Amino acid sequence: YKVATQYFLYNNAFILVQKDSRGNLSGLYPLSPTNVEYVVDANNEVYLKFLFSNGDKVILHMNEVAVLRRHFNSNELLGDDNSAIMGALQLAQTQNEGMNEAIKNSAQIRGIVKYTQALSPSKLKEAKDEFMNNYFTMANNGGVIPVD
Repeated sequence: YKVATQYFLYNNAFILVQKDSRGNLSGLYPLSPTNVEYVVDANNEVYLKFLFSNGDKVILHMNEVAVLRRHFNSNELLGDDNSAIMGALQLAQTQNEGMNEAIKNSAQIRGIVKYTQALSPSKLKEAKDEFMNNYFTMANNGGVIPVD
């Protein structure tokens, strides 16, 4: 799950491939670096230099790491970032926040109705509900409430 999360979230996933003394696969360990750098030594050997969130730096030979790349297009070594879709995601986030605020604002008190006679709590609720049904509906699209 961690590899899949890294792959879809960052478009790259790194797995440490561990082998036993005979060269047989003995373990796969997902890596979660904050930064990755490809390094080539004097013998043209390729290494991956990992920086982790706790500050640790680890250098592994390319043969020790499986690299899964998504949206492999412009970069020769890693998958592209998500910048192409970020504008649309930010717009969707702003729209969701606006909808949340609109819902909160619509739940606030929008008016006060005053009755000239004293009413019991049950009659007051009944009168309020009748007022709401008569004047706070889509059918009252003019927004006018008659008063005598």
